[in-house]
Amino acid sequence: MSNQISMLLFRDELYRIPAPDGYFIRTLKEGDLSDTEGWLHANHTLWKSLHTDPWTPEWFEKNMLGDPDCVPDRIFLICRSSDGAIAGTATAKFGKTPSLHEVGIAEEFMGRHLSLSLCAAPLDYMIERGAHRIQLLTDEFRRPAIKTYLRLGFRPWFYRDDMPERWAGVFRDMGLPASDYFAYDELSHRKVAIPVD
Repeated sequence: MSNQISMLLFRDELYRIPAPDGYFIRTLKEGDLSDTEGWLHANHTLWKSLHTDPWTPEWFEKNMLGDPDCVPDRIFLICRSSDGAIAGTATAKFGKTPSLHEVGIAEEFMGRHLSLSLCAAPLDYMIERGAHRIQLLTDEFRRPAIKTYLRLGFRPWFYRDDMPERWAGVFRDMGLPASDYFAYDELSHRKVAIPVD
């Protein structure tokens, strides 16, 4: 696993959160260049803060469409109804542990409350197919995304020794009381307290 922070979700119920008015959710059409370009554009925001963008159409073909855990009907897009413009994307990635993967909202669509329904679509896809434990990787600085994940029921996963301290900092910096939440420990997934920083 990378040096990112991680979260876990244990859930059996579907979310069934519709897209906001003026938007709809669909899956990626393989071979459609505009879908590839829209996916890359939406995910560009993930890399903006790092001052680099490693993704190209070739990267997408190899690492998304070429990954058997990320086939097109698992790549969800939220689109503007008026013109079909891709506003964001999130993927249901199956593997050893099902994961919410590559969540991104295009910069011009941020602040429109799209992420909750966008993330719920791949989560429902995985839950419908028997996934009861779903994980994700993120970064401390992705505050809006972390707030969305918390709203969906994800909780911090202390999968390494430095995680309690790092998550304490996240909650402090976000102004959220750590005592209102909990985390999962590394192996047994027992609920544990998030330290107060």
